[in-house]
Amino acid sequence: MLFKPLPDPNNFDVLRRYLWSAETIVVHDRTNIAFYRRHTAPLSLKIVRSGTESFKVHGFHEAVMPGQYLVVNADQPYESAIDAYDPVETMCVFFSQEEARDVFRLQLGDGELVDVPDADRLKFEFPAVKRDASREVSDLIDTIVTMRGAPILARQEFSARLLVALVEALEVDARLLGM
Repeated sequence: MLFKPLPDPNNFDVLRRYLWSAETIVVHDRTNIAFYRRHTAPLSLKIVRSGTESFKVHGFHEAVMPGQYLVVNADQPYESAIDAYDPVETMCVFFSQEEARDVFRLQLGDGELVDVPDADRLKFEFPAVKRDASREVSDLIDTIVTMRGAPILARQEFSARLLVALVEALEVDARLLGM
C-alpha cells in the first residue's frame, strides 16, 4: 500500500498516471472542495471518515458518510465531489489489478481453477451501491490509517485482507467478466 494525497483534479497528465500502479494505493486527505469529472480507475473502496462525499456511478448519486462505503469496479466510469464548509476527510483504496486477481482466485474452488483455463483473467464485480460497514469491515477501515508506517509486507497483507473482507461482506455479482 502506497499512501498519497488527493491529486489536482485539473492536471490531466498527473491524473492519467496517478492511480495505475502494481501496488495498492491509498489516497487519504482532507479538503473542503474537490470535483473529479467522469473517469475510470482500478477497483476501489470509497470511504469518508468525516463529512460527506458524493459519487455518481451508473447515473445514480450516492452520498457516502462515515460508517458507509462504496466499491467502484475497475474501469467503471464515475465522478466524485466534495463541497463542504468543514473539511471532509476522504479516503480511497485503489486495489492493484494483481491483488484483485489473487483475491478472486482465492474465491474459486480447485475444480473451477482446473475447468476454467482463463481463471487468471476473470474478475468479480461488486454492485455499485453504498453499504453500511459491518463490524469487521469497519474495524479494517479504521486500521487503514495506521498502516502508513507499517513495513511493506504488512501493508500488502493488510490490503489483501481488506479486499477479502469486502468480497465476503458484499453480495458479489455472479457474472464473471474477462479482464
